[in-house]
Amino acid sequence: PAVAVAASAPPPSGEAVAKSAGGGRGSKRGAPAESAAAKKQRTKELREQQQRDDEARQAEEDRLLKDRAAPFVGLSLEEMREKRLAQVLGEMGGRLREIVTRTAAAVGAEPPSEESLDALIEGNSGNDCAESRRSDQREAYLRAIHTKREAVSMPEGLQAELMPHQVDGLEWLGSVY
Repeated sequence: PAVAVAASAPPPSGEAVAKSAGGGRGSKRGAPAESAAAKKQRTKELREQQQRDDEARQAEEDRLLKDRAAPFVGLSLEEMREKRLAQVLGEMGGRLREIVTRTAAAVGAEPPSEESLDALIEGNSGNDCAESRRSDQREAYLRAIHTKREAVSMPEGLQAELMPHQVDGLEWLGSVY
């Protein structure tokens, strides 16, 4: 019968386990101290991990900066400017090509030919003057995208004279609408 009672007794509580392990009353107080130590250790580990992450991020930024600077090593300041300008213009040309193609598709127009896109991007009009080249590129863009050009009249209540770029903007809005 004594065996049956022991087998049917409930499992020991946490306090009973602590007492049987020799902890006695002090074990309850010791547990929070261990918890504080564990929190301290976790905080320390998190700080160390954050520091490792910051160092890795900084190393990656340094590597990227070095990779970007590599093509310019040994060049004069003027050569660096020219090379970077060529890179930026190349990127802009690619984006402009994409904008023109997408816009033409969005308005239901036939996408411009490769030759007209090249003329738009490169400004191949034979003009060496930068201002004239920009004007030619602008005109090529307008021809490629805004196929419906209408003369826009001044709004009736406007008591002012529009500047040329404002007239262009108004015409552009009319072509988009």
